[in-house]
Amino acid sequence: MSAAIRVAIRADAGTALGTGHFARASAVADALAAAGGTEVMLVTGEEGAALVPAYFPSGISVVALKPGNTDPASSMEALRRKGWAPDVVYLDQYGEVPCWEAQAAEAGAGLVVLDDLDAASRADIIVRPHGGKAGPAGGIVLRGPAHLPLSRHVTALADRPPPRTLATRPRLNICFGGSDPTEETAKALRALAELDGSSFDVDSDRATGPVDSGPSAPALMSQLRALSTSTVPGFPRASTHRNSRIASGFWSR
Repeated sequence: MSAAIRVAIRADAGTALGTGHFARASAVADALAAAGGTEVMLVTGEEGAALVPAYFPSGISVVALKPGNTDPASSMEALRRKGWAPDVVYLDQYGEVPCWEAQAAEAGAGLVVLDDLDAASRADIIVRPHGGKAGPAGGIVLRGPAHLPLSRHVTALADRPPPRTLATRPRLNICFGGSDPTEETAKALRALAELDGSSFDVDSDRATGPVDSGPSAPALMSQLRALSTSTVPGFPRASTHRNSRIASGFWSR
């Protein structure tokens, strides 16, 4: 039997960053676990490590990087200290793509970059769901929304008949990156009231963990509870969900 392919996933999540990178990276981790033949290690910051149970398959191995030691070189060193050398690095992170290209090449590891900002030029596989530039000559560049990592909870909807008809009250989901540090959810609910929101239902989702414990979190949750129970004419019927499985909770409803 051949040895499992070791895949290091580098992604972060937190109060300021939100949880979008985790949503995409967890879809990749799920797919790898389902396919078998791989050993996956998530490399993330301390804030992201606290959110792992809300997004990733149970039992996934995690390296939690200390603040100030989250750069590519420190990430690879943390893996080496665990005696774990990746065969492939999957990167869903902004700002340090060229440095990751150098680190992966030095370590002899393949590099796959989910490249929203067209920053990659030397990665083995560049994934640009937004389209973006054509990429370097001779490289593998996957362009377009067909290459966006989606969780199985989302892809399963393609084979499921629509749960609602035109006669059913529409439902709108509001999720500002899973953390919403600038309190956009409350603003959206107020704006919906101006559209006679009494004709539809609203679900607003937030993650639990560090993204739900910032200085503005208590005030925001108080606002959302008040808005969710509002009896003002025209205000939408709203429910606020703080779901430890936020990545799948909405889609299972």
